[in-house]
Amino acid sequence: MTFLGITAVEDALQWNASETIKRLKDSGLKIWIATGDKYETTLGVVKACKLINASQVDNMAVLISEDVNVLRLGFEDAFSRLETQSNLELLVLSGVSLTVIEADDELVGYMLQLIAVASSTIFVRMSPSQKV
Repeated sequence: MTFLGITAVEDALQWNASETIKRLKDSGLKIWIATGDKYETTLGVVKACKLINASQVDNMAVLISEDVNVLRLGFEDAFSRLETQSNLELLVLSGVSLTVIEADDELVGYMLQLIAVASSTIFVRMSPSQKV
């Protein structure tokens, strides 16, 4: 994987941030965000910067759990919804979820498949010791 650019957004959105993100998405680039913020805060920022809009909220997969079985069911649900939806607008994972997923090769495969089809991926509650 080659990164073309990396940016960070802190607290208030910078001038033209939402327009820039829209242009990046419209050009076909996938947007990834890794943040230490909790899910609710991150979702507010995601909406403010127009990464997703109100009609796309139902077209996202949120996989936040410490339980491998809950994550497995979440992946199964995301894949079954993809059969009826054209795409996945947003995949949300947490640092804890990522740690659990990394310990299971099957879940790693599922995560990589969803990341490949998701327009955007957000990792919440990440810490410096966790790697994306």
